[in-house]
Amino acid sequence: MRGKLAGCLCALALVGGLVASAPRAEAAAILLQSGNPAAGQTESCANPFNASTACVAITPDSLWQGTHPAFAPNLPGFQNLASSQASWVSFAKTGVGPDNVVVPQNLYAPSMIYTLTFNAPADARIIANIWADDTAKILVDGVFINSATFDTSFADNHICEDSAPSCTPGKDYVVDTLLGAGTSHSLEFDVYQIGNGTTNNSNPFGLLFVGEVDPVPEPPAALLLAAGLSGFLLFARRRRAAAI
Repeated sequence: MRGKLAGCLCALALVGGLVASAPRAEAAAILLQSGNPAAGQTESCANPFNASTACVAITPDSLWQGTHPAFAPNLPGFQNLASSQASWVSFAKTGVGPDNVVVPQNLYAPSMIYTLTFNAPADARIIANIWADDTAKILVDGVFINSATFDTSFADNHICEDSAPSCTPGKDYVVDTLLGAGTSHSLEFDVYQIGNGTTNNSNPFGLLFVGEVDPVPEPPAALLLAAGLSGFLLFARRRRAAAI
């Protein structure tokens, strides 16, 4: 019996060592929204004002979160990009500038629906930082992640919604969730304009995000080893009891 136990323990230790030394799977997709998606990704910017669904990079307000933001969710295993190529985008030139479109206030429907489709494993996790002017509702594989708030009083002179997702540094909304079944997935932002400015410089509008999709990490080798050992000891105990 002792010989069998020693042999099983050696086998479990070998399995644990192999699992520990196995390379970690790399990120399945990097989502750097810039109006020019990566290969295999498709984006659209649908809106009630413009028949085109092409997304356009825009010039952000000087008070907005800047372009090329860092992606640093401070979670183990993620790439924590020092910077990105993400830019503010919209359905047309709705940022600041003399020839930009003014997006009127609309509290009843989104002024833009941005959709990114991409392929990734079903057992994957998506994490992203999102900024929007003025705010946005977020859907992952058709499931709402948040409920946007609409503060239209602007009593404190804020330039976009106070609650995240908003447009200023530190007011990003962090999505951290598992993807649905299948390998084809979607990330959708329903972006709202709640400001009532009458010029493009007083009422800019747009969306910015950066993130990635990562495989769900394998269980640590120590946990696998402990689970295997526990199962073996339980089996041995039952076998001993049956022999009595």
